[in-house]
Amino acid sequence: MIGPTKNSPRDALDDWIGQACEADPLPSYMEQIEPERGPALTHAECDAARIALAAWQVPRDFVAATKALSDRCNSENWFNRPHLKFLHDAYVLAEFVGLMPVEGVRLASSSEQWPDGYVNPEREAWLKQ
Repeated sequence: MIGPTKNSPRDALDDWIGQACEADPLPSYMEQIEPERGPALTHAECDAARIALAAWQVPRDFVAATKALSDRCNSENWFNRPHLKFLHDAYVLAEFVGLMPVEGVRLASSSEQWPDGYVNPEREAWLKQ
């Protein structure tokens, strides 16, 4: 293995980086403790939730169901459990229907690859445009 040599151009660059970091240090990182969550979702609960969210619902019910499920996921599970991907899609849909006038919303079923979900816009809102 070849190590760094003395008086190489890389030394000057390393010195400059060191001086810049000392002059403007990063703020100290305070890890935030995650609040307690409900019991983790089981695979059976995920399967049942996926089926329930794939049925047409009024936005209020869809948002409430999605929030209740999401609130039971800590960040480790949320980002590391691939079978929760449907819940990520539901979360995005729930946020969207909070911004748009819609009559109904549903997640795509597990057999559908695309799109992730469906939204039925309020007809009066679209006719006014």
